[in-house]
Amino acid sequence: MLDGLALLADARAAAYIILAVIIYFVNSMIYALREYLAIRGFGKNARYWEIFKAYLASLFVNNITPVARTGGEALRIIWINKRENVPKSTVTAAIIYERATEGPIIGILAILAAASFHFNTITAGIVALAVIGGIALMARSDLLLTMVEKLSGEMLDAKSRKMLERNLKFGKTAAIVTALSATVWTMEVLRIWVELHAVRAAVPISVALTVAVANVVLGIMGITPGGVGIVEGGLIGVLMGLGFGIGDAAKFVAIERGISFVLSSIVGFLVMSAYGGKEAWRLLKSRWRRTGSSQG
Repeated sequence: MLDGLALLADARAAAYIILAVIIYFVNSMIYALREYLAIRGFGKNARYWEIFKAYLASLFVNNITPVARTGGEALRIIWINKRENVPKSTVTAAIIYERATEGPIIGILAILAAASFHFNTITAGIVALAVIGGIALMARSDLLLTMVEKLSGEMLDAKSRKMLERNLKFGKTAAIVTALSATVWTMEVLRIWVELHAVRAAVPISVALTVAVANVVLGIMGITPGGVGIVEGGLIGVLMGLGFGIGDAAKFVAIERGISFVLSSIVGFLVMSAYGGKEAWRLLKSRWRRTGSSQG
């Protein structure tokens, strides 16, 4: 983290870091817009401002719970349910639906990263299977329905069930949500590319693609709160494998985690404290105690 602070003394590096912060929070707004439209696609209405606040608060919870995103998404479900009176099963369905649209996008990014570095055909085949798996997940409405009902603890009513099945087809809602998923991941790659430029003057976009995909994998693997230790070590290893020295790799990780972990946690905590998220947090902890798991 000290490396990242030292870079702020360099005017050029500081400009890139500030730009990366702007991209991060603009992308957060797009994430919230995607959820807003997904919920509307399920026939329910919630104010965008509340969804955006719930998303920011979820960043803090994501970073203090052991399993990536599970805690944060549970907080979003409770927040929107309590503040906007949207059924938990509907919010859960919308979140799972969003994640399903991300599968093919992340797979495509992985293929592009592999192609950029001339990876072997086996690697290319694996990431191609990831794309196929993402598309299959969108098509398997029965599987998604089971996930919805398990995570929300509620059975979907006939109307919500029909709405989910309809949205999983490539219609208007699917096109819009998928386009926004492509946008957020394009922005994610752009942000990482900007952060890399804070460390080096010229970095090919293929490096940013590879780091973005590695970030996803490491986040999923993380068993510590916020992936602390696992994500940092993994990213340094990936960058060194791409030709970065350990010093430059450490500087990049300090910037990346300074934004996506430290700054996001501070903002998320402030939002949760200022806008009534304490009640959602209390309900979330109560739920965890009943189920014995952050995934309950």
